[in-house]
Amino acid sequence: MLVQTAALSGSILIILGMATAMAWALTQSGFSRDLAAVMTNLPGGAAGFI
Repeated sequence: MLVQTAALSGSILIILGMATAMAWALTQSGFSRDLAAVMTNLPGGAAGFI
């Protein structure tokens, strides 16, 4: 039981680490800025986005 718990905890930490690295990479690349610009220019404004 302890080995399974350790394996699950390790898996979760790896997933969290990869998600953090991906978020950092997307932020550094300017993707979030481009995505915000695209969402701002959608037809219909905020209602069209929702």
